[in-house]
Amino acid sequence: MILCLLLALLSFSSFHSFGHYSPKRLPHEDYRDKFLGIPKIIGSKNKAVYRESVSYEQLNIEQAPIIENYEDLQQIFSFMRDHRFLNTHDLPRRISWLYPDDGCYNRAEMAHIPMEELGITVLPAKIFIFGNLEVKTDNHPDGIVYWWYHVAPAYRHQETLYVLDPSLDSLKPLALADWKKLMQNNQQEVTFSLCSSHTYTPDTDCYSPSMQEAEKIEDHQRDLLTKEWERQVELGRDPAAILGDSPPWKKRTFLDFFRDLFR
Repeated sequence: MILCLLLALLSFSSFHSFGHYSPKRLPHEDYRDKFLGIPKIIGSKNKAVYRESVSYEQLNIEQAPIIENYEDLQQIFSFMRDHRFLNTHDLPRRISWLYPDDGCYNRAEMAHIPMEELGITVLPAKIFIFGNLEVKTDNHPDGIVYWWYHVAPAYRHQETLYVLDPSLDSLKPLALADWKKLMQNNQQEVTFSLCSSHTYTPDTDCYSPSMQEAEKIEDHQRDLLTKEWERQVELGRDPAAILGDSPPWKKRTFLDFFRDLFR
């Protein structure tokens, strides 16, 4: 009996990253098996995120907050992406957009901080996608990451749901269909849940989640920022530059090249 409990705990812990549900999966793993291995969700009586997931065609986007002007949406996206409000390695840091392996749920929650500093009073919804997700990326040594779910903030503009996800597209908000295409491999099945602003992981209630502790969320992000720094070193980049004043999405000027010559 004790052995069985220990094995169950080991299986359960394999789904966690920093004490939360990691989106990571192995290339051969099926997302449904990943879900079934998490006992906290199974038997849950609340409207857990995964239980509320539906197909792309069935998804009702009307519950998402509205942004009337696309220019405002782009401004929110850019400020969320660029705002540097944490300090590690003696450097003011942005959210860990350049570490795609893990932590999407934490980034989606941390995104509220720059939005609130920008004066946004209506926070975005959270859009979750579930499936055998694959993403090509320059920010992993293998050029690809595998997830069983992913989550990001989302607003509605006109009749389209736009996803604010610099980890997938660092230049602009993505229409839901385009966001989906970046992760969906060979048109395999994917499902979606559109949840409230503070929904955190697939086990939390989609519509009335309990608030996460701000200190724990920030501590988790600091762990991710350390991993992001280590990843830049692993990729042969200058982390102080990439994570500082010269992120990949910044257009380089002649002055930037001139400064590099004298570093």
